[in-house]
Parts: sequence; structure tokens; C-alpha cells
Amino acid sequence: MGFRGNANATSGLGITFVSDNTAVATIAGNVMTLVGGGTAQITATQGGSSAYLAATDVTQTLTVQVPNNTPVDLNSTTPLTIAENQPIGTVIGEFNATDP
Repeated sequence: MGFRGNANATSGLGITFVSDNTAVATIAGNVMTLVGGGTAQITATQGGSSAYLAATDVTQTLTVQVPNNTPVDLNSTTPLTIAENQPIGTVIGEFNATDP
């Protein structure tokens, strides 16, 4: 299952996403692929340039809970939970499901 990360810097410079646990999520470009259950820290970085200072890294915790029975049908309604450790109502970003 792939998700596209979407982040913008006011400088217009590119943002890089990094996962600290590739057993849970891998990232290639701005596409994050969930590969297993567990917890990973997803960090967005923007390194700056000769005209702009680097931005402060932003890290979010991604928790993937795998259902008891792994769905074999991609249209399955078996729940897959992606939990952010933030208070209810906190806007933390947007992930759009796509088929990479």
C-alpha cells in the first residue's frame, strides 16, 4: 500500500521524508509504503540552500496495526489503522492513498 506525502516549504525548496524503521514503512521520493506492523518515526527535512537556512525537522510517529487476518483482497474491508500520537482534531498532514 503506497501513500504520497505532501509537504511544502515557503522557500519552495524540496522536502525529504525519512523513515527510521524500514520494517514498518519505506520511503522512495515522496511515496511511503507500509511493509509491516509496528512503529516508525517519519521525519520531513529541508536542508536549505545558499539563499535559505535549513528548516527545523518535523517528526511524526506512525503506528501500523496489522489485522489478525492479512487481507488478500485489496478491496477488503478488514481494518488497517494508521494512528498518529496527537490529540483528536490536530491537523498533522495529509496522506493520499494511491497505487504507485
